[in-house]
Amino acid sequence: MKITTTTRLLLLFLWSVLLLSTLLLTVNATDIVWSAGQSSDNWHLASNWNPASVPGQQDNALIQGLVTVKTTYQPEPSISKIALQTLTIGGGPQDIANQQTTMFLFQTGNITQVTVGPNSSLYHNSGMLYWSFANRTNVMGHLYIYEAAYDSLVTQNTTGIIYLGMGNRAYINRIVSVPDAVGGVYVFNSSVCQIWSFDTNYLSINISQVTLKNDQVFTVSRISNYLRILESSFLMTSHVVLNNSFSNMIDSNLTGVGINFYLLNSTMNMTLSDPAPAGKSVFNMNSGIIKLADKSSLYLYDTAINSIGTSINVTDGSVLSARDVFSDINLKNGHIFLSDSRFTFVDHVWVTISGGILFTMGNSSIRAATNSVLDIQGTIGSCLATGNTDISIEDDSSVFLKGHMLMTNNSAITIQQQSFIYVEGLLIMYNKTKVLSIQSEFYVEEGLSLYDESTVTVIGSYLSVTGDIYLFDNTAINLLTTIVEVPGTIAVSSLLTATASNITVMGDIFSDGVVDLQANSWLIVTGVFISINYTKLNLSVIGTHESMKYGGQFIGIDSAIAVVAGDLIILPGTNFSCSGCGILVQGGSFTYSADSSVVLIDTYLETESGANLISDSDIYTFPGSSITNAGTFTLSRNIEIPTVQHPLFEQYRQVQLQKTAMGIQDTPLELTNSGTLDSTADISIGIQLNNQGKLQVKGNNIKVAKVVQKKGSIIVGGGSMSSNNTIDIQGGAIQGQGQINGDIQQSGGSIGTVSQTSDKLNINGSLEQNNSSTIIVTINTIDDFSQLNISNNANFSGTIEIRVAKNLTESNEPINIPVMNYGQSNGDFSKINIITYDPDTGKEDDEPNCKVSSQKGGSKYSVLVSECQSSSSMSKTMTGVIVGVVVGIVSLAAIAGGVYHYRKRLAMHMRYRKERASVSLGKIRKSFRDN
Repeated sequence: MKITTTTRLLLLFLWSVLLLSTLLLTVNATDIVWSAGQSSDNWHLASNWNPASVPGQQDNALIQGLVTVKTTYQPEPSISKIALQTLTIGGGPQDIANQQTTMFLFQTGNITQVTVGPNSSLYHNSGMLYWSFANRTNVMGHLYIYEAAYDSLVTQNTTGIIYLGMGNRAYINRIVSVPDAVGGVYVFNSSVCQIWSFDTNYLSINISQVTLKNDQVFTVSRISNYLRILESSFLMTSHVVLNNSFSNMIDSNLTGVGINFYLLNSTMNMTLSDPAPAGKSVFNMNSGIIKLADKSSLYLYDTAINSIGTSINVTDGSVLSARDVFSDINLKNGHIFLSDSRFTFVDHVWVTISGGILFTMGNSSIRAATNSVLDIQGTIGSCLATGNTDISIEDDSSVFLKGHMLMTNNSAITIQQQSFIYVEGLLIMYNKTKVLSIQSEFYVEEGLSLYDESTVTVIGSYLSVTGDIYLFDNTAINLLTTIVEVPGTIAVSSLLTATASNITVMGDIFSDGVVDLQANSWLIVTGVFISINYTKLNLSVIGTHESMKYGGQFIGIDSAIAVVAGDLIILPGTNFSCSGCGILVQGGSFTYSADSSVVLIDTYLETESGANLISDSDIYTFPGSSITNAGTFTLSRNIEIPTVQHPLFEQYRQVQLQKTAMGIQDTPLELTNSGTLDSTADISIGIQLNNQGKLQVKGNNIKVAKVVQKKGSIIVGGGSMSSNNTIDIQGGAIQGQGQINGDIQQSGGSIGTVSQTSDKLNINGSLEQNNSSTIIVTINTIDDFSQLNISNNANFSGTIEIRVAKNLTESNEPINIPVMNYGQSNGDFSKINIITYDPDTGKEDDEPNCKVSSQKGGSKYSVLVSECQSSSSMSKTMTGVIVGVVVGIVSLAAIAGGVYHYRKRLAMHMRYRKERASVSLGKIRKSFRDN
């Protein structure tokens, strides 16, 4: 605090009162003046005085001029102690005002008042410490106190200097500098001094010990210019104010107990000399306050501050700085408070706050650098940063906070250059606060919450939040080349961006804001990921173990989406678009809901065995896209290529133009099914369907752009399947009770299956077979049999397998069963297989048990069955199968055909048994290898 004009006037008034009282006490005293000049220096000679008398207890002694006066020092108190009313050294008439007067004063008693004039000196050693000066000593020159006790010392003019101790002891009740005086106090040469209070220009302590005692009246001691402590100890039990001062403490201890230590518009340096002695400078403060105000500075160089129950308050543009290896700040049950000020600690400095807080506000800053540490610990330990506070942790420095951290009002934390922050509690950010981490590590245990446009930016760093992360109110977390681990949950109501970063979340993610992953970022969620507003992936990956749900808008570019065990759900009203993506559902369902839009551009969608695809909305596919289903795909809406009338057509056209310009050949738009594909409504599949599993048409109509089947089955159960392109059956089976609209090219597989279910298929088109294809006809009874109706041309050239129940009829008259109808027919079957079976067990007979023949004529293909035997007692020559293709009645040709078929059937049977044996052996070998 500054000494105001009012304060100065008050001090002058008090001193005037004190002087007046002194004059009243000495009004009857005799003035005795030194008259010997330089001819003698003996105080005790009466002839040296005018009047000729050695000054006594009731006298005023006055010594002036260029003289030196000494009292006699005796080891034994053989002479009386010198006691005076007043003693004046120097000063006097104008012509001698600046002459030097020197006095050596030993073994004194009480002297009411001492005045040391300008350029004059008093050397005082009382010899008996229990004697003291009663009132006041005015020092305008130099006062050297070797061993004495004073009540009040006052420095005046511009030259008043007090030297205390001089290797001995001094006891001073009060030291005061009058207003505008520039003098001060020196303590040196291993002195031991006790001062009850001071208000002086400067205080210098050199290789000594000074104790500032607790004055009950004057509770604050002040230094207004300079404090210097060198290899000394300064113990304070009273409050100290440094006002407009510059101070140095070197190789010393500054200790305060129950005091307030204030720096007002002052600078203080605390350091070790070079080379430093053993130990270090220490500032010990207990149960008090260290205050820096009015642009003050406290610099610690190789110096420690140790305190219990003390607060450090740095305000009004002040600076607290600690530097070098041996500098530490240790506060137990204390606080550091910054307001519009700076706190820096550099070069291996360790700042510890135990059971207290660090509180900053009002354009303050904290900087830790070069392997320095800020350690805030204890059950109430917290760090509060408010009002434009900047905290910078850099160059391998660390912050350990066992408590919570609160940031408000545009405050910012920057951590960089392999530094480290650990917050054991919560980190809460309000009102446009910022955290920036560059090539560092950032740990938050209990949770991270952002409010009011606050941001966290992490670059090339590691971020771990053990609790939950909440982003509210236009806040953002921005990640660049960063690894993030969150064992808890992330809730995003604003913005989460990641570029070339890896994010692992052990809990869930809920977002009604924006999630934006770029440039090879990975987001792995072991729980649920739900984003209902906006999600964007660019060259990135999102994977969840449980479900994944999207609403609003999803944009994927050259990215991957994977769901391990949960569901991938496109919520109603969602625009879901993927270009160059891969979508994998391993164990749950991919469900895209009603009123959603799914657009796939150069994208593959794959479900693995056990997973489901559930379509409640249209999928729009662009060139290069594919859908692979190994689970269950239930369609209730279409899979389409945008048409000219569709709003997506222009985007579709632009994609095609770009590929053409880049010379990229389109891959076919395909749906590959190796699981189960069915529908619950009339649907359209506007891309090629590669069926390798089970395609079920249940009482509804499916229109497919193109069908290719290499294995698996198409089961038309009461509905219809249509295609404007030829249906290409290369393997597997077509079966069921419905209708196929379109031409069928059968180069393998079968129409119909080996079962006791009789198929009734209508082909509204033509059938083209080759030698590797098969038609299977099952006749259970004369009313229950397979029937294939072909509206156009049927070109037969493969195999027909006729399966007949062995107890169908015992009549000798053939039963005519019409198994095929067609518009017209070209070609004949290259092979006809006849099999009879037990309708009760389904077991096939080794040899046919009925007479079976086939008949092709006009627009029909019929099977003739007769003489089914209940036993196989007939000889082979009598019970053989008669097979023929009868056009009209050509019995000879029929017999010849029957013999031919019998031989072929026997060869086929032997080959089948051999193949079964080979398969069984292979399975046994595999079992041994696996075990």
